[in-house]
Amino acid sequence: MRRCISGGLRAVAAVGLAVVGTGDVTRQRKSLQRLLRDHDEGVAANNKGTIKVTSTYDVESALYYDQYSMAVMPCVSGGAARQALRTKLIESGAVAGVQERLLAPWQAQGGRRVVVFGCRSIAYLKRQLLMDTTHSFLVVDPSLKELMEAAAALTPTFANRVFFLRCESMFTCLEVLQPETADVAVVPMPVPFWSKQGSYRRLVHIDFYCAAHRVLRVREAPTDPRGVVLFTDCEPYAAFMMEHLEEAKLVVPYTRKNPAQLFQRWLPQEGRIEGVEGGVQRRRREFPKQRSEEVVALAAAKSGATTPDATRLLCAYNYSRKYYRDFAEERVQNAGSV
Repeated sequence: MRRCISGGLRAVAAVGLAVVGTGDVTRQRKSLQRLLRDHDEGVAANNKGTIKVTSTYDVESALYYDQYSMAVMPCVSGGAARQALRTKLIESGAVAGVQERLLAPWQAQGGRRVVVFGCRSIAYLKRQLLMDTTHSFLVVDPSLKELMEAAAALTPTFANRVFFLRCESMFTCLEVLQPETADVAVVPMPVPFWSKQGSYRRLVHIDFYCAAHRVLRVREAPTDPRGVVLFTDCEPYAAFMMEHLEEAKLVVPYTRKNPAQLFQRWLPQEGRIEGVEGGVQRRRREFPKQRSEEVVALAAAKSGATTPDATRLLCAYNYSRKYYRDFAEERVQNAGSV
């Protein structure tokens, strides 16, 4: 269970935040590569049989890399087993340090702030950054590898407007981001995790919608594009996200919007034709791992303040695993009913 803290940042010394090699890009790159190597070795060891490595990034404090505009936080999901770690990150000042070093510069840039949950396409991020200088971006992903690749590609040109955070989405929304500090939350092509066994890893669910609502600013008018935008090429996941959005609307004031209108800029672009092979045109998609031609998008504006019911729901959130329906089984059942 999380602790609800009202008001602004607490005056806590950021002893839990380690600043790695200030200004030294070589040292920072080696540090990040070591984290990745440790992670890969831990995953490989676990895949051989009995799980022995419980924290594959092997960090208990937050790490900050100024040359990459990136903060790395340890894995905090896992219910009661990691409650002590979550408490430590807050009480040691690690969270406050991330807010000071990473989030304060993000909030200081541009007139609109965007949180992108999932680093799924460098091309997509680059296109958004090139569109204007009004928006500043915080990219959140539990995958350090994806963040490193994006940071290496984007920070040389956009260092003042794009920032990266390795952290789980719920901890980011509930403990790292302050209330009403973002204008848009984008969830581009989230991994569907088809099986019921892996469904606890799905990013989008009712808890996420409520947590994101807390982070977003309230729209100023019906045409103000403040809210959450999601899109996927997985039809069962699209239906799942729609259902959970409708459930969230019973708790927090979201207003459904046509994503092709108010939030059109956040949708993926059609892949451009690169050439013809064997009489078949090849398209290069903005999201390399996109499988289906069809992309389903949904959007909702934050049309009112986060409710007391939602606050109570979020205060009771304990990071334990929740399992949802099996998409693969659902697809088979639907195919059999045709």
